[in-house]
Amino acid sequence: MVRELFDLYLQHRSLLSVVREANRRGWTTKSYVTKRGVHKGSGRFDKAKLQRILTNVTYTGKIQHQGKLYPGEHKGIITKKVFDQVQAIIQENGNGGGKGVRNKHSALLKGLLYCASCGATMAHTYTKKKNRLYRYYVCTTAQKQGSDACQTPSLPAQEIEDFIVEQIRRMANDPDLIDQVYEQAVKQQRARIPRLKAEQKRLQKERQHKGVRINELVAAIGSSGQPLDSLTDNLKELESMVAQINQRQAEIRDETIVIGKI
Repeated sequence: MVRELFDLYLQHRSLLSVVREANRRGWTTKSYVTKRGVHKGSGRFDKAKLQRILTNVTYTGKIQHQGKLYPGEHKGIITKKVFDQVQAIIQENGNGGGKGVRNKHSALLKGLLYCASCGATMAHTYTKKKNRLYRYYVCTTAQKQGSDACQTPSLPAQEIEDFIVEQIRRMANDPDLIDQVYEQAVKQQRARIPRLKAEQKRLQKERQHKGVRINELVAAIGSSGQPLDSLTDNLKELESMVAQINQRQAEIRDETIVIGKI
């Protein structure tokens, strides 16, 4: 299937076209278990999942470590020539994204609109015709998997944004509505406290578990027969996880204090 996906991309030169064909054939992504033990089930292809496959150098028989390529112990199933051709097309099509295009045209409702049909977020996009810009919000399911996956049409961005702004202006001129909105907001925030405390408790247990594992690795570095690189890599990964836990715990404490003052 992987070989066929590479061949299809060389033929169509389009992620979305290959996604549509893969889903038409009933192909699904593989299921797997993450390093944290979370099971990820198989599912339909989309552009992001396909691109991860097409840019995975492991299929050429190589492995990547700290930005460098090394010969792997496994046999490659994609030739270097085919892999390089696919990378060139992906680069040519500009599918890398980047900071400059995250919200290039200051989409007012980016990340706030949801598709009424499938519940996915509505992404902001645009087209240019004769130097004129036309902006739209489009369902991300349709954007990633094709219109067959969700038939919600693209919606004109300016009209939706103008409508929302007008509704906000009306709300600002209605004191009773403002009071109601504020009361509901306070209730929702206070209702978050039990969930935040539960998350804080879970994070504390996870941090303690990671701390025990870190101590074990530190002791093992000086006495174990395992490769030192393997142990230190695991240690760095655990320390990074603990730092993330500490940061989230601090955020929860700050958020709880703010809510308590409402």
